[in-house]
Amino acid sequence: MNINRSIIFTLIIISALPLNAMMTLRALASKTNHAQSTHIPQLQRSSMPIDQSQQGIIENIVFDIGGVLLDGNTKTVTDTLKMQGYIIPQNFSEIKKLKPYAEWQCGRITKEHMIEQISQRFDHSLVTAFIDYHIRPDRACIDESVIIANQLKSAGYRLFILSNFSHDSYHTFIPHYPFFKLFEGMVFSCQTGSLKPDAAIYQSLLSRYQLQASKTLFIDDTLENVEAAQELGIAGVHYKPGKLKEQLEQYGIDLKSTSNCIACTPVNDPIIALVKTKYFCAFLHPTDQKVAGRIIIQTHDHIGSLVEWSDEMWIEFGKLQKAIQKALAQSLYVEEKALLVNVACLMNLARKEGTHTHFHIVPRHEKPLRLLDKKTGQEFLFVDKEYGKPFQFGNRLQISESMLETISSLIKEQLDLSEIDSAHTVDYD
Repeated sequence: MNINRSIIFTLIIISALPLNAMMTLRALASKTNHAQSTHIPQLQRSSMPIDQSQQGIIENIVFDIGGVLLDGNTKTVTDTLKMQGYIIPQNFSEIKKLKPYAEWQCGRITKEHMIEQISQRFDHSLVTAFIDYHIRPDRACIDESVIIANQLKSAGYRLFILSNFSHDSYHTFIPHYPFFKLFEGMVFSCQTGSLKPDAAIYQSLLSRYQLQASKTLFIDDTLENVEAAQELGIAGVHYKPGKLKEQLEQYGIDLKSTSNCIACTPVNDPIIALVKTKYFCAFLHPTDQKVAGRIIIQTHDHIGSLVEWSDEMWIEFGKLQKAIQKALAQSLYVEEKALLVNVACLMNLARKEGTHTHFHIVPRHEKPLRLLDKKTGQEFLFVDKEYGKPFQFGNRLQISESMLETISSLIKEQLDLSEIDSAHTVDYD
């Protein structure tokens, strides 16, 4: 049985919910970093007739990305740039409406060419910072939407992506965020040469995946894009933060019966899973490795309070924690004279029914750590910028799946579980 991993990181960051296994993301995109060398098959535009006579039972759900799955709208970015000392002109919010920006998103010009043209109107350093921020691979996920996407997938709905996306954005985001594995198909403006709300890009989606408009629902944070979908017979939801589940219910999509617990299924994914014992599972935090080897130990069962732990559980936890800390010191942090490890149980959701109590195991290192990705051969530098200070759980660093695999394998090689009955590592097939 496949394990959905993409929902994990959203709840850890906000409220330290228990985790489940992270979705793998293999062969989603080529590895080139140059927009001009990007090759994504061009889609045939379709003039297929849309039956608007009646709205059918929804089978297909289409998500926008920016503002729905990933944060980073224009105001969020400009507010961040202001804090960095940039002076933002009053009309700078119009940048996305400019022709060079549209041509970049349609795949007609490179990022560099687009910046050069827009810099004739706005400061070059400001434009560069704005664009670079938009395509940086650490934009925050919108937790509500990713959670619901997982629930929809589990409920049997077909999921798709339709977004105004440049080649640069495609290669930055799609391989980096595991939740994209949830989606059966994706259509981007850089593929079709047309932008939402142009009808052509919607028709490309319907044509490519042979979707019936009357059985398809589209979620976007821009009302104009939603209305364009509705004109083609597609049901539309104008995304409002915190309201998505209610909005879906208006179309007969009831997720109340879907379990919100994302940790009931044992952690079996060998990319992040490390070890399972009688009472616990331990795995790498999938989307925060700003200190390499950050690990979660959580109970298999729904136990909402440490008071409910039995003596046997405490004893097993102590042995498991000791084994993990020893493995971290012998695998990743051999250069540290005495590895410091923070152990925290935040208990943010202690009163929530169905909670799995869990601990965060966070190694703290004074010296920079260099690791070589076993698959790509690339070197990655980990620096604990907060060493000597309390660990900041809200600031995160998401690394590639191959680097996660590298860290996982290094730790497993040093794990000594001989003192723990029924303990075993989660290994590759």
